[in-house]
Amino acid sequence: MPLYEFRDKNTGEITSVIMKISELDDYKSNNEHLEHVISAPGIIGGQTVSGGKLPETFKDNLREMKKKHPTSTGLDHLI
Repeated sequence: MPLYEFRDKNTGEITSVIMKISELDDYKSNNEHLEHVISAPGIIGGQTVSGGKLPETFKDNLREMKKKHPTSTGLDHLI
């Protein structure tokens, strides 16, 4: 479910709420003291293929797939 941020119009405090998009309009109408803050979504980082930071257990699974399909070249750049 998406994470929405709201700013209290009185105090300026920002709160984060997780809810379905179908619940968003009802939440806004029931909490008129809150203002929806539009922001960019968070991006997960730190795990890259080129940096060699894939978990070893994942690489082990890729090696097993390579053994079962030796002619495939789709996994060569990952292991």
